[in-house]
Amino acid sequence: MNGDNLSGSAEVVMLENGSLRCGDVVHEPWPSLRIHPVRSLGHHDEIIRAMPGSPFFEFANRIPPEIRALVRAAPCFQWSLLELCAADPESGFELLNNIPALAVLIARNYSPTDHRDRREYFRAMLAKPWRDLLREFKLPPHRRTMRILRKVSLDHCYRNSIDKFRTVLGTPGHPWVHVLPHLPRITRDTISLLSADAKVLNASLLRASSETDYEVETVHWLIGSVRVLLIENGREGDWPYRCATFEQLKIAEGRLQDRLYAESLAPFPSPPIRGCPGEIEPLRDFDRLLLEGTIQKNCATTYIQEIARGLAYVYAVYFPERATVALRRDAPDGEWYLHDIRALNNSEVNAATNLHVQEWLCSGSSNRQDEKSRTN
Repeated sequence: MNGDNLSGSAEVVMLENGSLRCGDVVHEPWPSLRIHPVRSLGHHDEIIRAMPGSPFFEFANRIPPEIRALVRAAPCFQWSLLELCAADPESGFELLNNIPALAVLIARNYSPTDHRDRREYFRAMLAKPWRDLLREFKLPPHRRTMRILRKVSLDHCYRNSIDKFRTVLGTPGHPWVHVLPHLPRITRDTISLLSADAKVLNASLLRASSETDYEVETVHWLIGSVRVLLIENGREGDWPYRCATFEQLKIAEGRLQDRLYAESLAPFPSPPIRGCPGEIEPLRDFDRLLLEGTIQKNCATTYIQEIARGLAYVYAVYFPERATVALRRDAPDGEWYLHDIRALNNSEVNAATNLHVQEWLCSGSSNRQDEKSRTN
């Protein structure tokens, strides 16, 4: 059977013995999937997803449909998982269906330099007793480990997630691993939480992570958001939500956001250095600061907390070029200094602009010293 070129690939030919030849790549019929002389990820994807009418379908249709359905649902290592099942269809399908995280670890662990022939490696791994298999990946050889691994569904077995999970399970004395066997399921969100600071977790949040949608809002993301808001509200230090549920943490985030919003409506302190009309002008309220960030495509609004505390001030520069200047000081009675100066999109300003701002700052600082001297 001859087929048209697909996505720039070579001609597809079905050989008399059922093998599929794509250019120089030959796939032997299921259950072998042996290839020669080179691998082709493009052809592998075409085989895994072949539909009626595709030149790959006759070959792909030899693969048991339940195995092909599982492999298509896997987020990574799809061809390797298909080869794992081909090495021993009964054991491979059982492992991929019941403990997909372990199947992904097997596929992830294969290396041409460290192991024998790929098919022999898969057969050898599937033949190992489960305790030896866990030891292979430096995981605790306990029934509890298998119970935990079973709770990770195939659609959450991403490469990075499984790598993190392997590290967590292999960490002696991890404070939250004992909760995992009691969760209804373990998701990418759960794994991300376990890899983060254990001090911010509690059993309620771990249970909530079993139900979160990773593409919308996760417990891990919410904790990160609250931590940032605490810092922006000047409340660094111990985590104050040790016993909070997911819903309570959402409420806390909203209240922290409200506090920031209320602070943004408060009038700014007087600018520490007078501006130069038409050249360098202070941004005296939040609306002006927000507009500056929007026009110049920078993060000027992140200074809001420091401005409110008298530790920073932002100016718009109009000459010699359009730019944004941020002044800072390290204490309420400290000296002001140039913290940053940026043109559009946070790019560097030209030499003339930099010199003009430095002269303005120097002149303004001198005037402030004169005023202090007269006051004293």
